[in-house]
Amino acid sequence: MKYARYCEDMGYEYQYVRGCVDIRYNPDVILMSFTFTFYHRIYEKTIDYYLLKCPNAKIIVGGVFPSIFPEWFDKEKWNGTATNTESFVNVHIGLDVKINDLVPKYNVDIVSEDKLYDRNYLPMYSSRGCINNCAYCVVPKIEGKIKCFKSISKYLEKAKIEMPDAEYISMYDNNFTAQWYIEDIVNELVEYGLPVDFNQGLYAKLFVKNVHLFEKLKYKHLIRFAYDREEDLEDIWKAYKTFTNSNVSADFFLYMLWNFKDSPEDIWNRFMECKKMIDEYGGTIFIYPMKYEPFSPYIKKNEYTGEKWNPKLKLGFQNMVTRNRGFISLSTTDYVYRYIGNSSDEFKSKCLDKGTYKKYKAPEGIMTV
Repeated sequence: MKYARYCEDMGYEYQYVRGCVDIRYNPDVILMSFTFTFYHRIYEKTIDYYLLKCPNAKIIVGGVFPSIFPEWFDKEKWNGTATNTESFVNVHIGLDVKINDLVPKYNVDIVSEDKLYDRNYLPMYSSRGCINNCAYCVVPKIEGKIKCFKSISKYLEKAKIEMPDAEYISMYDNNFTAQWYIEDIVNELVEYGLPVDFNQGLYAKLFVKNVHLFEKLKYKHLIRFAYDREEDLEDIWKAYKTFTNSNVSADFFLYMLWNFKDSPEDIWNRFMECKKMIDEYGGTIFIYPMKYEPFSPYIKKNEYTGEKWNPKLKLGFQNMVTRNRGFISLSTTDYVYRYIGNSSDEFKSKCLDKGTYKKYKAPEGIMTV
């Protein structure tokens, strides 16, 4: 969307597309953004498609995947090395400074493979980078240390003109709670008036210090946190206690990383810690287990198994999550014990049982426990 603004400002003809589509003219340059390495086959197919369709165009690829693995694009069929400016396919590493400060074009038409890509929200950043350096995250490698905007008013003002019917704002900061000017940004969001979704989650430790600010906001549905490591436990307890005693009007949502350095026992224990929080403070916690996938184009999606898991346990837990349409909710009832077991051994047994189904589909409707 920022490149759309850049092209508009420069007077360039442009089209924003997703996937392999018929384009309306012959471009001189095609910019592609690639994120997850496990989609590398789709990316290769997409590059080949546009090289065939637009043989005179120069293709520049950027984003997380190309920035970390530029050598993957050194394919003979793409005419040499990706860092050679004479190649058909070139890699841009890191962020593009010429568009960083531009206001996105919020009402740009996005054409996807099957339909016009539509959305009802405003994507926003108030910072890039992060104060943490988590082993499973590529943000420090791509964006570096946190850098914060003092204001997002120019983005909000343009968004109001270009998308007046937007239903909510989705903040994509990697660590919004670490924003240097968090009070200023929150006040601007409050004044704008739309519900907010902190898509990447909030840092539990800093949420506790700033809960008075988060009480001022309206929310889409959820307020998101992450319980990815055992050392997060104390901060999650404090955040949940603070949340339940606050005027934050949203559901408490936890991302939970698994298949990394954790074991099935660790995951069961995290569920039980969350149940203890509910038993003490009441309420409901929505848990979204996120399976770790190594950032490598040389490993297929779902192929990697963490050192403390095995393929059947991994598949079984994934099926358990799928059965609940991607998340598991914990409440004051005890039904969760019947579902994931009364002990870590019983949890593993249930995972092994569900690991016999290789093609497991979510049921119709929404199920929670």
